[in-house]
Amino acid sequence: MQTEDLFEGIREDAYAEVAVPLPVARPFTYRIPEHAISLVMPGSRVLVNVSGRQLTGIVVATRTHPPRGLAPGKIQLLHDCLDPLPLMSPVLLALTRSVAGQTMSSWGEVIRTALPSGLDRVARRRVALTPKGRDSASEESLAKGTLQTVSLNLLEVLLDAKGETRTIGTLARRIGDSAICAELYEMARRDLVRIEDEWSSGVGGRWQDVAMPMRHIARARALEHTERAPAQRRIIEVLWDNTEGIRVKALCEAAGCGMSTIKSLFVKGLIEIRREPLDADEQNRWSGGDDGAGRFCLMDSQQQALDRILDLGEGFNSVLLHGVTGSGKTEVYLRAAKRTIECGRKALLLVPEIGLTPLLVHRAKAVLGDDVGVMHSGMSEGERLSNWWCARNGSIRTVIGPRSAVFAPLENVGLIIVDEEHDSAYKQDEAPRYHSRDVALCRARLEGAALVMGSATPSIETFFAGVGGAHEVLSMPDRVANRSLPKVDVVDMRVEWKRAGRALLSERLENAIEVCLGRGDQALLLLNRRGFSASLRCRSCGEHIPCPECSVSLTLHRAEEVLRCHYCNHQAAIPGACPKCGSTQIQTVGHGTQQLEKVVRQRFPDARVSRFDADETRRKGAHAQILSAFGRGEIDLLVGTQMLAKGHDFAGVTLVGVIGADDALGLPDFRAAERTFQLLTQMAGRAGRGETPGTVILQAYQPEHYAIRAAVEHDYNTFYEREIEFRRRFVYPPFKALIACLCRGANVAVVKEEAAWLAGALRDAASAGVKVLGPALPPLGKLRGKYRIQVLLRGHDRSGMRALLETTIEDLEKQRRLPRDLRIDVDPLNLM
Repeated sequence: MQTEDLFEGIREDAYAEVAVPLPVARPFTYRIPEHAISLVMPGSRVLVNVSGRQLTGIVVATRTHPPRGLAPGKIQLLHDCLDPLPLMSPVLLALTRSVAGQTMSSWGEVIRTALPSGLDRVARRRVALTPKGRDSASEESLAKGTLQTVSLNLLEVLLDAKGETRTIGTLARRIGDSAICAELYEMARRDLVRIEDEWSSGVGGRWQDVAMPMRHIARARALEHTERAPAQRRIIEVLWDNTEGIRVKALCEAAGCGMSTIKSLFVKGLIEIRREPLDADEQNRWSGGDDGAGRFCLMDSQQQALDRILDLGEGFNSVLLHGVTGSGKTEVYLRAAKRTIECGRKALLLVPEIGLTPLLVHRAKAVLGDDVGVMHSGMSEGERLSNWWCARNGSIRTVIGPRSAVFAPLENVGLIIVDEEHDSAYKQDEAPRYHSRDVALCRARLEGAALVMGSATPSIETFFAGVGGAHEVLSMPDRVANRSLPKVDVVDMRVEWKRAGRALLSERLENAIEVCLGRGDQALLLLNRRGFSASLRCRSCGEHIPCPECSVSLTLHRAEEVLRCHYCNHQAAIPGACPKCGSTQIQTVGHGTQQLEKVVRQRFPDARVSRFDADETRRKGAHAQILSAFGRGEIDLLVGTQMLAKGHDFAGVTLVGVIGADDALGLPDFRAAERTFQLLTQMAGRAGRGETPGTVILQAYQPEHYAIRAAVEHDYNTFYEREIEFRRRFVYPPFKALIACLCRGANVAVVKEEAAWLAGALRDAASAGVKVLGPALPPLGKLRGKYRIQVLLRGHDRSGMRALLETTIEDLEKQRRLPRDLRIDVDPLNLM
């Protein structure tokens, strides 16, 4: 090794454009140190200085000359390159840039969303000397040399480790320099050190040490170097019979030796030790039994849909698969994915909720094999990282997950599936406020892939686009095995209240549950409100117990004996008297899943009852545990919120009851009827998927509403015609687009003033095709301690409205009148 190779310098003709996770308009430019020039390229993760603090950013472009008007001496030096290879492919860079433009977010913020948490723990990567590195560190010329470089210092520290690995963080502390990653990767390129590709233990996952023979060393040569060490020879005999590697603990047991013997072989350069992740947590796995995925004959409608998808050929295509509940859309997805993988490409399958992943992964592995990866927030950080790396290095060919999985680092994607494409869970509430269906559409175009969006109740916007020819619409009107759709009855709760004073369980539903359980079948009960009751109210003055931070009442949670806000999570003790008038006459108002569960247990004491809502599924693995138990028939009656309606398939369910079927119709939201129809249709679809026909009972106070009537008849087309006419008349999406601008602050007068400035500036600059609505107080006028005032833009041209908003924000910023807390949502799903 030449000492001049270790010299560190700076070339002024190497620059990187770096996107940082801040709300800034464009990437920043940095100079690249010469030792990092071969590493830094688009997609690389780097450490940079921004206003005196170090941030991790992603290189989005490199250049040989500084930007015009910027002198090289004024450009900061990039601090370090954190990885040996780029983390983001050109497709993902283009995708995140597009999403940033569509959502009016910064490129760096979108990139941060696209990457898994835990990647910043690069300091826990482990480093070891190679035989060449040991020789180089021992060379007399280097040991006596006068040139002390970072590389030489690192070699010396690693030599002192006597064969053990050291983390990058430990090495940085030992030599007093935090910017050593690029140096280490350059040393690894020269085969002086080995850096593990995976993350070490402590990140959150479970890992194991695996020993394997050193490459290019034959058994005879290894035995030759251990003639006088019988314990070492036993290890060699075992290890050379397991050349793919064996866990260190198992190796010690098999050879009858300790760790010191293995370390001696490592120091001699005869074996290597790697850290590998253990299998994913068993808690997240499906254990509810096999349903024959991939092995049964398809129905005609399934086969026709599959054939059409497979006939799409190379290049971008988009399809809306409109199939009734129980029509077998999942089987079509999986067989299409299998053909895609057989053709050498990869598949991405999105679901709206993590509760759907265990069963879907079970089915996917039955059809596609074991190289299926999962990415969702219910996994530990280490598990997510492990699967992310597997997707990035190509060892898995299919990724399944909810919203953020659309950014999975798969390369050469040939098929993207968005199951239950109508579900609002695909829209992110926080910046960047992207919709996974729209991101999937953009990615399919960039990848030249087929996009399949499936639903029994497509969103109005997607179906409208399909009718207009933007997507091909494929219909699957029949259930698998020609099973009938469930019979749906409606109980008019106005009559039920007058007749029997019942407000929670009607006599019709209670009798149906008794018959269902008597047959040994299973039932689902939906009440889309968690907690015990909606609120507490004083009988004397009528005051509800409010959340001090939000414009809502606190919800009673009887199991914990607390009042809780479902928006900000504020908790309060249950008062003994009204805070306003002092009366002790306090009553519960409304019902929640906890109360429904209590009533059901009282009415049916022999039934095995469980609850499936956000409160019950907080602990890790709870989704899979509850649903697997239900799938095995260990639960007779499952009570829950809208989580129950999300695509679950249980053959034993013959009864579905919905309490408060029309509750959402009273919300001040133009999508209220659509959401009601979707929820009721999806929930009804859980019944009758086995041999026994299903029954659905809806309890409603507005049974005559067209959303309720269409759900009773399983008639999407009639609902769509009524709803699209309503949208057309009042110029709601899809006829015009919306951009919501939400001003927030602790002082209501200041927020009103800022919103007025914003609305006035937008009106002054708006063209004839854009209408400015507001400022107005949204239904939730205060949330998490901040007052909220909303301004809406409505028009045909999204790009034009975005440009108008960007220009207006720049002008207000110059005038120092820009709202201090402004949130922008393009195509908002929630205007509450």
